[in-house]
Amino acid sequence: MNQAFIEKLYGILEENYQDENFGVKELASGAGISRSQLHRKLQTLKGMSASKFIRSFRLEKAHTLLENNVSTVSEVSYAVGFNSPSYFIKCFHDHYKCSPGELKSHSSDKFGDGLKERLLPDERSSSVGQRIWVALMATFVAGLVIFNLWYISPKNQPLSLAVLPFRNLSEDPSNQYFSDGIMDMITSQLSHVDGLNVISRTTMEHYRGTTNTIPEISKALNVSYILEGSVQRYADKTQIILQLIDAKEDRHLWSQNYERAYEDIFELQGAIAQDVAKQLKVTIGPNKDRIHQTNAPKNFEAFNTYLKGRFFWHRRTEEDLKKSIYYFEKAVEIDPQYALAYAGLADAYFIMVWWGWYDVETGIAKARKYVDMALNLDSKDASAHATLGGILAWYDWNWEMAEEELKKAVSIDPQYATGHQYYAELLDILGRNREAREQIDLALKYNPNSRVGNSISAMVFYNTGNFKRALEEQTKSAEISGIPDYTFCMKNLMRLDDQEQALNCFKKMESGNEDDMAEIDLLFKNGGMEAVLRAYADRLEFKSGEPYYKLGTLYCMAKNYEKALECLEKSYEARELLMPRMKNNYDFKELRKEPRFLKLVENMGQQKNFEE
Repeated sequence: MNQAFIEKLYGILEENYQDENFGVKELASGAGISRSQLHRKLQTLKGMSASKFIRSFRLEKAHTLLENNVSTVSEVSYAVGFNSPSYFIKCFHDHYKCSPGELKSHSSDKFGDGLKERLLPDERSSSVGQRIWVALMATFVAGLVIFNLWYISPKNQPLSLAVLPFRNLSEDPSNQYFSDGIMDMITSQLSHVDGLNVISRTTMEHYRGTTNTIPEISKALNVSYILEGSVQRYADKTQIILQLIDAKEDRHLWSQNYERAYEDIFELQGAIAQDVAKQLKVTIGPNKDRIHQTNAPKNFEAFNTYLKGRFFWHRRTEEDLKKSIYYFEKAVEIDPQYALAYAGLADAYFIMVWWGWYDVETGIAKARKYVDMALNLDSKDASAHATLGGILAWYDWNWEMAEEELKKAVSIDPQYATGHQYYAELLDILGRNREAREQIDLALKYNPNSRVGNSISAMVFYNTGNFKRALEEQTKSAEISGIPDYTFCMKNLMRLDDQEQALNCFKKMESGNEDDMAEIDLLFKNGGMEAVLRAYADRLEFKSGEPYYKLGTLYCMAKNYEKALECLEKSYEARELLMPRMKNNYDFKELRKEPRFLKLVENMGQQKNFEE
């Protein structure tokens, strides 16, 4: 009777073990008993809980797959119903006393059969000789890992690391903000390790819940190593489980389970950065003090509230940015000396104004106030220096001071992608195209999946006359955001003399009714794209609120240079947001020797550093 019951459970698991949502509740329901009855029966018959019984079944399935070397470790973990490769590796190691990667590598070795018997737990024997052999084998495997990392890895190239979004293993899904915050700060601290290039959190957000394999992610991001993690909060403690993977080989290198009191999380982040650096054989650099503390607040509640603010800030919608402001403000109420919270407020107001979601004068005044408070409390906050540089450039037109702040930002944190992006935009404004290319390339190195970064890269190519590359970069940006920029595509296609495709882009941009399309076709037939744009600009000019700068670009493309200059002069008087880009914008190339254009350049203080 008892054996029949166990066989019944095995049958149910055989049909459902691949479903990560199948657990104790579902197994009990399938067996026709309550969860407590299932637990008592398994404790009596197998000496284990129901959850451990399910986990052991999945691990046995995983062992078979790994033994036959049919899939990668990550693929196997998902195939047997684990929703976290890092948690799978921990469970596998606890169960079999070896990592999945070790078993997988040994299974393909010509001595695999002999090694397998030594690596699997043997209930029949626990002789001293066998334990010594296992210890020797563990030492041998560790030696191989070190050899591969130290001797085989390229010496003259920095190591590259991507940190996948941490999984929230807490029972409360709303604790995701805490997992994200821990991931964010560990990523930030690892970026201060010499000889280690770390992909930004923004790019890694695209891989949340991904079905991509580790080698696929490695290839897409051009990284050598991947750090996976999960976070669990319970009572007054925090548990963080990490594993380091050789991404190109999909081979487990190291895993660690950290458990600390909730209030000790600040010190733990520094310890984790140190441990990862040690595993990768890299050293902590001149910014090592930043490893141990990253603006840690005196009040833990302030830290927790700040994490909620950053959680919403990263989403970048109008509503989420408003929520981030709420939490940042709560954080500084709790701890008025908390620099990061003030920097968060400055970031939020700066972005709200940029996207037109907040009054310019009021929003920039607030951003300026909060960035000054952040820097007074912590002069080495890279994000605060970058935000101040953006304010000085776009709203003060103070190019020298803006460059000074942006240089500080990328000097303090050389892997801060947003700092490199802001600096690239300033250099583009000033016409220093070669330097702008260098800075935006660095931004994309650390944040390759940035929609804005790829869009800025496209603009830099456009302004240097490389229209094919500009189209390629804008296509990347559109793929990331799902929102094509038909206006930009149209301009590049016109420069490449592909008038028909330029017309198609214009029609998609307009998306009017049949009568409108017929009128556009007639204009194109009689006068090409210049006639189409001239009519379009004339129509827009009578719309209230249409930016003069945008009208100026359209009139210039339509070769109505008088109207273009008139619009630019109005844009200057209104101090429109994009006016600083006028000098280096390829749209206005034909105006660069016009006295009225040169006067505008002089009025904005941009007469220096122009590259022809």
